[in-house]
Amino acid sequence: MRLYITILLVIINSVLFAQKNVYNVSLTNAVTSFNSSNNKTDYTSLIQDLEKLNASNSKDWIPAYYLSLIYVRLSIANTDLSDEYADKALYWANKSLVLNANDETYCAYTMSIITKMSVNPFIRWLKYKGAIYENLGKAKKINPSNPRVYLLEAKLNMNIPKVFGGGCKQTKPLIIKAQHLMENQLPQSVLPSWGKQILHDLKEACAF
Repeated sequence: MRLYITILLVIINSVLFAQKNVYNVSLTNAVTSFNSSNNKTDYTSLIQDLEKLNASNSKDWIPAYYLSLIYVRLSIANTDLSDEYADKALYWANKSLVLNANDETYCAYTMSIITKMSVNPFIRWLKYKGAIYENLGKAKKINPSNPRVYLLEAKLNMNIPKVFGGGCKQTKPLIIKAQHLMENQLPQSVLPSWGKQILHDLKEACAF
């Protein structure tokens, strides 16, 4: 009887290990696809893959995290559906944040709020300003070496009128810090590494 139980446990562990391995490979492929995507990418298939991964492992924050970033991109690229996509970005960012409140999930949540605000910034800035800076501050407190914190802060600063402390003069130190941190960031498989295009755009805007 004891032998049968041992064999059964070995089989169960083998199945669980195989399932975990399949999940990890699928997640790695999805993140690789995200990292190689651009503003012309059709995200339909990738969204479906990440939603399946989220359903198969509801405790992992990473699929929801990347789903939020995809919907941020879709909101920016599709003006007719920008509000709808921004809401989906907020949904997935919040889901990821609830699962794991780390610096990256706070960045994703901040980015989603910024996207929602950007649909109509003149009307929505006062409504969302507090939440944007609060969540960005939480991300920075958890990990002050995360380059994406300073990229988001720099993007915000670039859009603030000079009389209120915005513009290139005030933003350049943030861009330089983000660049330094990004250059020293080690590849981490499925963990976030995005931001190079944002950094490039910021440097172009500030004439580096």
